[in-house]
Amino acid sequence: MRDNLSSGGMGKEFDYRISDFRRVAKHIYERAGIVMADSKQSLVYGRLSKRLRMLGLDSFSAYLDFLESGKEKGEWQIFINALTTNLTYFYREDYHFQILKKQILEHPGALKIWCAACSTGEEAYSLAMTVCDVLGSKANAVNILASDIDTKAIEFARRGIYLEKQTERLPWNLKKEYLLRGAGNSLGYVQVKPVIKDMVSFRQINLLDEYSVDGEKFDAIFCRNVLIYFNAETQVKVLKKLGSNIKQGGYLYIGHSENVRELTDLFVRSDRSVYKAI
Repeated sequence: MRDNLSSGGMGKEFDYRISDFRRVAKHIYERAGIVMADSKQSLVYGRLSKRLRMLGLDSFSAYLDFLESGKEKGEWQIFINALTTNLTYFYREDYHFQILKKQILEHPGALKIWCAACSTGEEAYSLAMTVCDVLGSKANAVNILASDIDTKAIEFARRGIYLEKQTERLPWNLKKEYLLRGAGNSLGYVQVKPVIKDMVSFRQINLLDEYSVDGEKFDAIFCRNVLIYFNAETQVKVLKKLGSNIKQGGYLYIGHSENVRELTDLFVRSDRSVYKAI
């Protein structure tokens, strides 16, 4: 597949031109804040081809015309789901969970945590396991909201069923305590125990929208490895919104390659890619 589309079609199953890619990039930026560099042309073709096939269309131009027509109200969400990236795993960037343990011990009680880009659920369940590991029977006082823009990812997360190999980074004591190993036809899979699933509520939220957590205040917000998909302007917009939902003295956890830039009026660095709301 050629990434340089300027000369016309790609000689593949569907006609796909540089003008089509530009339209896709414009729409995903406007609706999800995701910046699509030219290097993503092949990714876009691969991600959307299945949808064109299902709709019986022969070109990306036809698909984009259909999308923009608004004939199918749910098509925009399908489009977003196809182009969002769901790269995650249990206990990712494990040092954050050690920092969270300290926060829980310092502020025991009815904590509220928001996993603001939960993807397929591994991070949210890792948070719940960490809380249970520290608080034991008192963990039910902690509420965890998990949200994502991708509705299919949320559906998957709610099931709480994963390949066993996906839990390799999870500490052994947490796997033993909070996961059920499958047998028979379910061999090779694990299921999150009800005590963990019941701690997490899942909700579809687009961080660019006036999302439905307005007025809610959280002790900790995890929004890790999301800002890297946004440009500087969108990063600031999202961080300001997140900041408005953190209690004074609460903590924002972001990815190791991310930072809060010039928002020193909202956050002060507390630990490794952890910022305290001021």
